[in-house]
Amino acid sequence: MKPWFQKNVWWLGIVITLAIAFFPQAFALVGSLMAEYLSVYWLQGSIVVIVVLLCLILKQLCKKDKHAS
Repeated sequence: MKPWFQKNVWWLGIVITLAIAFFPQAFALVGSLMAEYLSVYWLQGSIVVIVVLLCLILKQLCKKDKHAS
C-alpha cells in the first residue's frame, strides 16, 4: 500500500482539492461536527487513543519477543 500511495499521491491531492472546492458545505459540516465532538467528548476520545496506542505497543513487543526466541 505504501509504494502505491507514494506513486499516486499527486492525483489524490487533486481529487481531495476538487472535492473541497465542489462541496464546501459538506466539509464545513464535517469540521463543525469534529469541533463539537472534540469540545464535548475530548476525555473519551483521549482514552480511546491511549488504549489504541497501548495495544499497538503491546503488538510490537510481542513481535519483538517472538523474533528474539
